[in-house]
Amino acid sequence: MIKEIFPIKIYTAQFPDYDKVQEELEAEIRGFFGEDKRKFSNHRLFNNSYCLEGNKPFEVRNLHQRTKQQEIITWIQGHIKEYWKELGYTKFHTPEIKHMWANLTPKGGNIIHHNHSPFEIAGSFYVNATPDMGCIAMIDPIEVIRGRLPIYEDPESKQGRYFFDHVEPPAPGKLVLFPGWLYHKTQPNPGDKERIVMGMNIS
Repeated sequence: MIKEIFPIKIYTAQFPDYDKVQEELEAEIRGFFGEDKRKFSNHRLFNNSYCLEGNKPFEVRNLHQRTKQQEIITWIQGHIKEYWKELGYTKFHTPEIKHMWANLTPKGGNIIHHNHSPFEIAGSFYVNATPDMGCIAMIDPIEVIRGRLPIYEDPESKQGRYFFDHVEPPAPGKLVLFPGWLYHKTQPNPGDKERIVMGMNIS
């Protein structure tokens, strides 16, 4: 008998009728970036990409409080509670969004591997993103070990770092939640359209 143990649970959901609010939400987020996106390019995790998150006066890390699209935030909060319950976390605390920001990734941009520790949950809500703009890749916590095992015939085995990934395809209006400790990255955007994602920390 074979048993798989120690699973990692991630959570996905699709906002209903997202096409009705997408244009307004995207315009709102682009408004936060303003005319000069370059001032948002100093984040150390970003390669040729822009991030609203930070503590400078012009930066935004409370997008969940400032966006006009509160029906999306309420919907996200509901799924956060479901995921928290699925992870078996304590019933004596209610999970809440602590930070929310937006990432804008033009052609050639990506985000290097990182995690959101010590936050219990991290997440992405795709404002405008499709697989041909690059996907999020979640890194197997034991990839360092797997990369040294004799599994050369496995198509995922490249005997190097960051090749044992779970690639989760984005879609407009899609929510992806995952443990805050889980290392992840984004693939480079090969297309001409800008990938727009709302990121979040939950605690």
